[in-house]
Amino acid sequence: MYNFLKGKYMDMNEKPRTGQVLYRIGHELTIGNGIKIIIDKKNQSYYFHSIGMDYKDLKNLKGLNIDLANADLERADLSGINCIGINLSNTNLEKADLTGANIIYADLKKANLFGANLRKANLSSSDLSEADLYYAHLEEANLYSANLYLANLEGAKLQAANLNGTNLSKTTMINAMLTNVGLLKANLKEANLSSSDLSGAYLEKADLSNANLSKVYLMNANLKEANLSGANLKYTNFSGVNLTETNLYMVVNLNTANLSSTNLSGINLANINLEKANLEGANLEGTNLTNAKLYRAYLKNANLSGADLEGADLTGAILP
Repeated sequence: MYNFLKGKYMDMNEKPRTGQVLYRIGHELTIGNGIKIIIDKKNQSYYFHSIGMDYKDLKNLKGLNIDLANADLERADLSGINCIGINLSNTNLEKADLTGANIIYADLKKANLFGANLRKANLSSSDLSEADLYYAHLEEANLYSANLYLANLEGAKLQAANLNGTNLSKTTMINAMLTNVGLLKANLKEANLSSSDLSGAYLEKADLSNANLSKVYLMNANLKEANLSGANLKYTNFSGVNLTETNLYMVVNLNTANLSSTNLSGINLANINLEKANLEGANLEGTNLTNAKLYRAYLKNANLSGADLEGADLTGAILP
């Protein structure tokens, strides 16, 4: 275990007391495996001065504001590290092991995390903007209030992760696994989530405006007060979802969406395209469906009491 927090800074003329560990400013310290750091009092940080030999076993590394920017740490073992504010921007962490790492406030801008293992890692308030997390493992990871703007999370595994308050705007999350994930007040504006699994996700007050949710599984997700205005919901599976307090303004296409057993009571779906949508058992009580396109929609056992269907196209629809 490497502990960079041991000791303190000293002036060149300072004399250490017996048993006291002090590092001189500018002192080059070898910590093992050929790794050297330089002490820099001005920035209160530790810099990797030179790296040699096998430096990829950094398991349980400890330190504050360590700078590893632009390093090649492919397949490195960083599991269990405790490095608040670590700089890993532009670092190659392809298939690296960061299981259980505590790296809050980390700088991971444009880092390569392709296939990396970040299970149960704490990345709260970290910057992962434009990072490549293609098929990365982030199960049960803590990404609370992190910045993932323009990040690539295609195929990533995020089951039960904490993404509450996270910035995921314009993020690519195609085919991502997001079951039971926390996305309270998350920013998902213009994110591409097509074909992802968000079953059981907590999306209360999340902003999904203009997001691509085509072919997304949202079964039993919580979308209370979520903003879906302008979102692409074609082939989306909303089975069992309560959409009564969801903002669907400017949503024009729910073509072939699965809305079976969904609560849509009292909301405005005027002019919406619900062609071939599955509305079996859906609650549409008091719903505004004026001029809605319900061509060949499946409405078996749906509750349409009080619904306004003026001008709606029900050609070929299966009615209750």
